[in-house]
Amino acid sequence: MHAQKKYQKNYFDNGNLQSEGWIQDSQKTDYWKFYYKNGNTKKEGHFNNSKLDKYWYFYYENGVKNSQGYFINGKKMIGGFFMIAMSRLRIRASLKII
Repeated sequence: MHAQKKYQKNYFDNGNLQSEGWIQDSQKTDYWKFYYKNGNTKKEGHFNNSKLDKYWYFYYENGVKNSQGYFINGKKMIGGFFMIAMSRLRIRASLKII
């Protein structure tokens, strides 16, 4: 039986939000968002058992998007964007771990 899922917020010493997202069985799960001390978004995406999962976005400290990628079990996949687009059509693609 799984523990109840709860929403967690963590804060920097200056009081600004550091991260927020879902915890279940002491593991990060589902959607999470992380912030820089200045309040801008640092990264956002999904976790599965505390490992990066699905599509993630990464940002510079000034808030401009730095990169993005698709992850499975914490590993970044080549061709992730293709997989996301094609998954809407229920077509599977082979991906290579980099």
